[in-house]
Amino acid sequence: MNERRFRHLGGWVWSLTGVLGLLASGCSSVPTQVSTRPDGARVERATEGTGAAIVFQAGLGDGLDSWSPVWAKVAGVGRLVGYSRPGYGRSDSTRRPRDPCSIARELHALLAELDVRPPYVLVGHSLGGLYQWVFAVLYPQDVKALVLLDPTHPDHWSRLQREAGSSATALRGMRATLFTATMRSEFDAQLECLDTIDRSRARSIPTRLLVRTEYQLFELGAFRSMVESLQHDWLSLVGADRIERVSGAAHYLHRDRPDTVAAAIRESAR
Repeated sequence: MNERRFRHLGGWVWSLTGVLGLLASGCSSVPTQVSTRPDGARVERATEGTGAAIVFQAGLGDGLDSWSPVWAKVAGVGRLVGYSRPGYGRSDSTRRPRDPCSIARELHALLAELDVRPPYVLVGHSLGGLYQWVFAVLYPQDVKALVLLDPTHPDHWSRLQREAGSSATALRGMRATLFTATMRSEFDAQLECLDTIDRSRARSIPTRLLVRTEYQLFELGAFRSMVESLQHDWLSLVGADRIERVSGAAHYLHRDRPDTVAAAIRESAR
């Protein structure tokens, strides 16, 4: 199975929508380039504009082009920065640890290499939302604001196994048969390091928590109940005062409602 068919599989993983391949787009509107890091690894990245940095992190299975629907809509707001994590897009794969803390530190180092200075507005979708929250926990002094789009809660996989067993079983089957090696590495390491961080450290950072309203028929019941319970728990994790439910949006809010997402980013960057 080629990379194009994997695009947006990460959305199925966490939303169970089962629309593999339907969201694949043609040309990306994100102006990407490939550069070489000090360790010799190639990384696909994009930087555009000036001013305060707005840093994007995509979900499981997605590269930088996942942000195509909103990238142009926030052009001129600040310095837009994004990259494809190792193993996605045109970035080289890696054997380095893929736990959330390692990925947050990886992004922190990349921003330094690109001379992108804090404070940052961190934008993250799905598993990328978890990674951006961990970044904010590790480097709270560097973060101006968080914009989290249907973020993966730190307890998502643990709760899924306990409360939505059929969904967990389906996900294990996908991991074994459909995931790339990169996706398996990130999936398997998603809980590592989380018990070592102070969950209260990011509570003072202004956060927009945008979540979906649309679920498929087979997502109803235990899975939806679990997801909505974890959405409420995000309020205590980030200190936000409300959940913003985006009407008409499924898991890929930035595809379904790019104007709403772009507005949240612009407001957070002020």
